[in-house]
This record gives sequence, structure tokens and C-alpha cells, in this order.
Amino acid sequence: MSNWRVLGIGSPFGDDQVGWRLVAALESLDKTTASGEAGQCSALALDRPGTGLIHALAGARGAIVVDALQGTGEPGRIHRLSVAELTQANGCFSSHSFGVAEALALADELKLLPRYLLILGVEMSESAPSEDVSPAVAAAVPELCTLIHATLTAWRSHWPGLNREVKTCV
Repeated sequence: MSNWRVLGIGSPFGDDQVGWRLVAALESLDKTTASGEAGQCSALALDRPGTGLIHALAGARGAIVVDALQGTGEPGRIHRLSVAELTQANGCFSSHSFGVAEALALADELKLLPRYLLILGVEMSESAPSEDVSPAVAAAVPELCTLIHATLTAWRSHWPGLNREVKTCV
């Protein structure tokens, strides 16, 4: 696995698929995205963020974690969050029992968080779970790709080891 990671958290239910959709979009842009070559960015879809998320962060210089969140805002809205904000929310951002907040808090305590970390939450719609992502959340995927591109470009300016251009999706 590479030093630079995009981790999409999700499940097969409705808007909670957004992390998986993002990883699929990134992989469809460039099949080398998930190649794991040194210095490259890998994209990984996770279905149980708990200890699997901690394992996926291990050894990374930088990671971007994307998950759907249950909030009161407009569906598809993207939030930048800190580990502290997730912890203070007492798990309300995740539908997972040992969710992103708990996994990142534990990784922080164990000094396993990467030097660079961006946590992105995408507001879910309030409709009943379905098999497909709502149009508003699906529309957030290209915006996520652009945000990830900008983030990795900024990180690359601090760490020359990230030496390939990361493509954006439209």
C-alpha cells in the first residue's frame, strides 16, 4: 500500500455508498490509483471502519477519509471535519457501531494517525435507505474528486515523494 491513501467508508445501502462511489470514480480515472507503488496514491473502499480503518492508516504519510454522515444539513453537502469534532459528536456522524470517530480517536491515542489527515463527511438524505445513492449525494462525488486532487497537490508540495499527477473526475 502506498504512503498516500484515499479511504472511502461505506455500505451497500443508499447514500452510505458515497465513500465506495468515490473510490470507484478515482479508480476508473486511472487504474494505477490503487497500484500500491511507492510514492503513489492508493484508493481503498472499507465497509467496517473500526480496526480496519486503523490498519488502513498504518504507515501512511497522508490519508483522506470519506464517509457519509447523518446531520441536519442539505444532502450532498461536504464537511471538512477534525478528529476532535468527530469525537465530540459522540458517533452521530456514523451508522457504524465502532465508527470512524472511534477508530480515529483510538489511532490518535496510539500515535498511528498520519502526518496529514483530511476527514470529509457527506450529508446523507433523510429518505429511507435504498439500493441507490440519492442524486444530491451522487452529485457530490465529482466535487470530492476535485477537493482530493487539490489536497494531494498541496501535500505533494510538502512531500516530493508524491510524484504523479492525481486526476480529477467530472
